[in-house]
Formats: sequence, structure tokens, C-alpha cells
Amino acid sequence: MKFEGIRVGDKVLIEIKLQVGWGSAEHFWCLQDVEKITSKQFQVNGSKYRKEDGRKIDSSSYGSFAKQIGDKCGGFRSSETMEDQTGAYILRKKEIILISKAKQMLSEIKIEYDQKNIGEIYLMVEKLANEVNKPNQ
Repeated sequence: MKFEGIRVGDKVLIEIKLQVGWGSAEHFWCLQDVEKITSKQFQVNGSKYRKEDGRKIDSSSYGSFAKQIGDKCGGFRSSETMEDQTGAYILRKKEIILISKAKQMLSEIKIEYDQKNIGEIYLMVEKLANEVNKPNQ
């Protein structure tokens, strides 16, 4: 049994789906706490998983599993091992929120421009983009 010795408070990797656009998502494996256990199941984030193999017990979650750090990835990444992607998930989520807010703000701006000042507007936007994309120091 894969999760035989699991206890409340242990951490397992759970796949979290992050919507990034209309009908598209990115998936991250994030460490989550085990909340409850029974003789055959354990619960994480309100969802139940089988101790035997980590499969999620839910009719709407075909193929969902709990994993452990070091487990082999599946499919085309079968030579790789599972790792915590919580940090990458948090950064990507913040990035999506910022992009969404920036798009909203840009859509609300009414800019009067003509052939004379379009270059200046472009340079301002380029400068802003460079500031946003600058690596943290």
C-alpha cells in the first residue's frame, strides 16, 4: 500500500490546476497537508484519496492522484521524479493576476495620439515593460 503509514499533518503532492486563459490551464504539483485519515483513505483539501495507490475518490476527477516527492513522473516525463512546485505556482498565479489587471487598466485608458506622439507612447510602454520584466535584485 503506497500511503500505508500516512498520518494527519503529513504532506503529499496534489495537482493544482491554474486557469491561464479561456479554456486553458497550467498544472502544478503542490505540497498539501493531510487533514484526515481512515483505514483505507486520507483527505487533502476536502478531497479523499485511496491509501492503496493515491487515486482521488471522485467521479469528476479521472486520473487524479496524490503523489510523494521522489515518485516517478508519468508519460513523456517518466524519467523525472516528482518535486514540489508550490513556489512556481504562486509566482505564476501572481503573474496572471498582474497581467489581468494591466490589461484591464490599459483597456480603460483613453489616449489621444497622432503621428507626432505615437513614438513617445511606444517608448513609455517599452520602458514600463522593461521595468516589469527586470529580474529581482
